Amino acid sequence: NTAAAIVAHEEIEGLDVVELNHRVIETAPQFAASNGNVHRDPRVRFIHDDGRRYLALSPQRYDLITAEPPPPTQDGVYRLYSREYYRQVLAHLTAQGRFSQWLPIAQLSVQAVDRIVATFLDVFPHAMLFTGYGRELILIGGSQQLDLPLIARRMNFAPSIAADLARLGVATPLALFARILKGDAGL
Repeated sequence: NTAAAIVAHEEIEGLDVVELNHRVIETAPQFAASNGNVHRDPRVRFIHDDGRRYLALSPQRYDLITAEPPPPTQDGVYRLYSREYYRQVLAHLTAQGRFSQWLPIAQLSVQAVDRIVATFLDVFPHAMLFTGYGRELILIGGSQQLDLPLIARRMNFAPSIAADLARLGVATPLALFARILKGDAGL
């Protein structure tokens, strides 16, 4: 579903979906109603690999890297919340690139959330914390500050994007910006 939301933007030239669980890739057609047939989009390339390993071997730089790892309470997953991983991600972002990561606060202690945010801030010079769907949070970071006026201008250009955002209760730029909990110094 994340991939479908990304390719809803017509200006997207290509999307690499790196997924450790091969069954997620194999079952994509079964979820066509919710993922918009993303598996058939010629701009999408599915890669069965560990995201950290893929970044370690790839010279590719991205405008957006997004991650939705399980909570770091499972074996080995803590590496996807580590300073080393965040540095690896930052090295693969373009100058204006962004990294977004799901922060599963409902499944973590306050201390664990604070540690993850502190680690994120150690690596990304500019960061924001957004409310996501329900009680979930999203960290967004990059080398440059987020250009909110640019985001506001872009929100109105594609009906499919507007419909997707409206489904989440985000019908206007103001509704999106109201989801910002904290940024940079506030974090």
